[in-house]
Formats: sequence, structure tokens, C-alpha cells
Amino acid sequence: MKKEAMKVLDKANNILRESPLSKLERYKLIISLITYHHISYHQEIMGKRVLNHRYPYYLPEHCHFNNLVNSDRYSLKEQLISNLVEIEAENDFLNDIFPISLFQHLDSYYLVELIMSIHYSYDRLISDCGTQIGAFLQEWLSPRVGNFGSDLPVQVAELMLLLLGFKQNEDIYDPSFSVGRMLIS
Repeated sequence: MKKEAMKVLDKANNILRESPLSKLERYKLIISLITYHHISYHQEIMGKRVLNHRYPYYLPEHCHFNNLVNSDRYSLKEQLISNLVEIEAENDFLNDIFPISLFQHLDSYYLVELIMSIHYSYDRLISDCGTQIGAFLQEWLSPRVGNFGSDLPVQVAELMLLLLGFKQNEDIYDPSFSVGRMLIS
């Protein structure tokens, strides 16, 4: 088990534990912010426009996660929502993948703490998981939400699949005990 990565995700979950969000809503927010950070991280490493089978998305320059972290804490929520809307607009396959309504209803205090926690611990998460971050998130979620089946929100499934970075026509191991519900979602 990846101990450092577990600490990172459990800390993020603990930040939101006092919020009025349900368990699945907390997981949606955590995974979507990690996905956002992951996309931003890879674009910074790979260059301006990343167009390959693993990372086929584009972030406008001002929408990088680092810019969000460096923005004013009082406007961070509005900046995050604006960034996510713009990212979805620039990438057709990301439409409605980020739980924007959850971000809108979350108190800014929790959001700032969550964003800072994910940002400052992202390197530990990546160093512990490497390119297997999507598989690790699936492993982390599994005992928390039980059998994925139809209970896994579509957005969470899509974010996990995005992080896994499948190629077209690639054979994969089905994480839903061979029934394919997560992949069909």
C-alpha cells in the first residue's frame, strides 16, 4: 500500500469531514481537484498544448493550478469555478466532468484548505503513485464506497478513467469486478 499517498488523500478527506457534504460528494471534490492538478502538472512539464494519447487536453495559460494557489484566498472559489468552466469549454471530452455545483455550495474555508492541501502534497502523491495515480485512487476509494457498481457517480468514474489515461483499443482490467459498470458509466 502506498502510505504517503494514503496520507495525502485521507488528509484531504478529513478537511471536508466537517462540511455538510456527503461522503461521495467529498470524494468527487477530492478526485476532481487532483485531476485538475494532474492535468495542469502534465501540461507544465510537456509544453503548451499536450495532444497525445495519455494527456489529450489543453489548459489556457491562466487556468493552471499554480495560478489558482497563488490567487487571493477571498476570490479563490470564484477563480476555481471560472477555471473549471473554461477548461471544460476548451476540452470537449471534459464537459460536465467537474462537480462545479458542489464547489459553488462549499464554504470557501473548506475549499481553500482542500486546494492548499492537495497542492502542497501533490509531489508526495505522484512520487508514491507515479503514473499509476488513477489505479491508486480507485484502490483508495474501493473500501470507502464499497462495490463501485451503479453507486459510483458518473463524474467520479470519468475522472478516474481520465487519470488512468487509456489508449483507444487498449485491453484493460475492469475495476468493477468484470461487469464494466464503471467503464460504461
